[in-house]
Amino acid sequence: MAEETVGSISQYMWDIAVLRIGQQASELNVSMGGQSVGGSNGNADELTNWDGTKKKGLGR
Repeated sequence: MAEETVGSISQYMWDIAVLRIGQQASELNVSMGGQSVGGSNGNADELTNWDGTKKKGLGR
């Protein structure tokens, strides 16, 4: 009986862990997708915003 209780608790904790990992992966995909949709070439281009518009106020 004690083993069944421990098993169910472990399964519950595992389900929560998988759910959280899935949520984090979804958030990561959304944030990375938002950057790539803006036309970024993957390099750190300080002259272009994430949405592809030019930044203002760089003094050039």
